[in-house]
Amino acid sequence: MLWEGTSLDSLAVECISESPFSHVSMVITDPTTKQKCLLQAVSEALGPDPLVHGSTHTGVQAGDLEATMKIVYGMKDQPTWRPYSPARSQRDLDSDVWTLATKLDGIPFPQELWELAVLLVSGRELNSEVLSPLFCSGLVAHVLQKVRVIADTSACNGFFPKDFSSGFPGHFEVIAGTYADDLKIDMS
Repeated sequence: MLWEGTSLDSLAVECISESPFSHVSMVITDPTTKQKCLLQAVSEALGPDPLVHGSTHTGVQAGDLEATMKIVYGMKDQPTWRPYSPARSQRDLDSDVWTLATKLDGIPFPQELWELAVLLVSGRELNSEVLSPLFCSGLVAHVLQKVRVIADTSACNGFFPKDFSSGFPGHFEVIAGTYADDLKIDMS
């Protein structure tokens, strides 16, 4: 899920990354209950987190997909979806992603814009991986690298949200499965 934001921080990220996207998240599925959730790294608690039995917290967190989409859309952010078709069993992928998300849950989000800049420069320019704090695109890249969907040739903290859009191809190599082109979501 790619997001076009309206906050000052979102506009800064969009300006720095030269793209319309300021945020990226992932739809994940609880392999036990089949509940669909939005996994993301954010600076505020958005609702009960099923990864940690319903507690609320900032940083890396999951939330019920429908409820979280409504909250983020209520902030006037506009969503775009980029569908993924796995090369292996969806059930196995869901289980691996859920297990990894549980381990990453609660890692803090950068509190200041300068922290974000340091993360991106160290990852993008120096290829030096940093997992805490974790920006949204670093979370998505790390998960996709660890479950062997994309190559781990770049530090996860060197990704911009736009790097996951079909409109800005080339920052990562897909090694398993296929991605479709971006699809705008009409939340009305």
